[in-house]
Amino acid sequence: MMKQILILTEKQYIREAEAKQQEYQEGHNNTEIKVLNEIDDDETIGQMLENCPLGTFLVILTDEETADLVRQAAYSEGFSQSDVLIEPLNQDKVRVFCSKCHEINMVNNLEDSFECKKCGQFLQPSDHYSTYHRSYLGYPVL
Repeated sequence: MMKQILILTEKQYIREAEAKQQEYQEGHNNTEIKVLNEIDDDETIGQMLENCPLGTFLVILTDEETADLVRQAAYSEGFSQSDVLIEPLNQDKVRVFCSKCHEINMVNNLEDSFECKKCGQFLQPSDHYSTYHRSYLGYPVL
């Protein structure tokens, strides 16, 4: 079944959004990109989202602060948590949250284990991504 996907991004991330669009379209999804110009308030974002068909999957491809604003506006427009995905941009560091204390740790890659900066638990990053934490899960190293 074809899925309706809406990618919201800012002008400076349009190349990344176009690459994501192509990825989704290869999976036979109907994908549209909308560029966020004014991100001052929930109302502006809400207007972009209010005419989306039921069941639209929203992909947010922007910086973290803007992504939070867009996500909250999407929830206000009736999108559920499972309907919204914040795509991490190519960053130098990767976000990994501790499964023990839920602290977000910034690491260089997902291959190496590390010590949580808050609780000291040694963690191994996994490929399980949490949209709630917007980061990968770090499993305890026994």
